Amino acid sequence: MNIPESFELFGHKIKVVFDNTSCHVSQAVGLSESNQNTITLANEKTDGEPIPESSIEQTFYHELLHMIYDKLGYYKESKDEIKIEQASQLLYQALSTFNKNS
Repeated sequence: MNIPESFELFGHKIKVVFDNTSCHVSQAVGLSESNQNTITLANEKTDGEPIPESSIEQTFYHELLHMIYDKLGYYKESKDEIKIEQASQLLYQALSTFNKNS
């Protein structure tokens, strides 16, 4: 999967940026900032080691679900990290395996 540079939700342009420093300061590998219409991803660990592409893609889906829930006004649900993580892992698995077994 190619992670997009941007996409739209409810007419808002959501930018996707890579910024290791911002993520590391927040002790995260991804951030969703609905009020800024931005998803920020890390592509390196704090020790400078690269993060595998599959992990970055799964993190993108995780942050995308946060953004979707926030845009829908489901703020409580957006803060439920366990549910967001479970749903994002299933979404990543489904989308990354489309047509592989056909």
